[in-house]
Amino acid sequence: MRNRRRRNRRGGVPRSWRAAGLALPLLTTPLAALDDPLLERHIRGIETSGPPVLMRQHLLLSFAHSLPTRFVGARFAHEGFTTLHLFTRNELGVFALPLEVPDGLGEVHYRIVVDGLWQTDPRNPSSATDERGVRFSVVALPDGQAPERPLSPEPNADGSLTFRLDAAPGRRITVVGNFTAWDPFLYPMEEQAPGQYAATLYVPPGRIYYYFTLDGGRLLDPLNVETASVAGLAVSSYLHGAEG
Repeated sequence: MRNRRRRNRRGGVPRSWRAAGLALPLLTTPLAALDDPLLERHIRGIETSGPPVLMRQHLLLSFAHSLPTRFVGARFAHEGFTTLHLFTRNELGVFALPLEVPDGLGEVHYRIVVDGLWQTDPRNPSSATDERGVRFSVVALPDGQAPERPLSPEPNADGSLTFRLDAAPGRRITVVGNFTAWDPFLYPMEEQAPGQYAATLYVPPGRIYYYFTLDGGRLLDPLNVETASVAGLAVSSYLHGAEG
């Protein structure tokens, strides 16, 4: 028992992971240390894991499991799989990793490790196999880099709002808000290009509260820094026109 306590005190990384080369080099960024407040607030509000999302020059990975999970990390091919990036767990129990994407990178190849078990990303349907038969997850980047993201929601001249979201292709995504009476099926988003979803809605002026559903899970708008709490749930918030 005494030896077991010593092992657990060594940086919080189990001995089996250190033996497998997981301890060094290691990189982790606390949420409070992020330079991008929009990205930080979005990560804090994630309630369920989803597919990889490109957001403001970052690739955002997320992971959640019904079983207790202590440790989630990832290694990336463009770094030679030499650095272990640790996911940060938010207050809602979801692990998230924002990776700054280097310019000129066409694809991100990576594997994740969950409590010592290496695997492909279960929320990313795209994967490939190397010459040794090892499978890894793949994220294709438009034009060889992560693009600047537009605003969401974006007001239009006719008084409507356009909501946008990037996700994996072929997903079922809807906009849900106080302007839909919180109906999760009323306003589906259209996939205008592979992985790029949008919906233009006529919304009464005033403060609106909303979120997206992604294959049934709730997701805050990653392009909107404003959030609020409605009935104890985190939602995105936006002032549309004049309140009154």
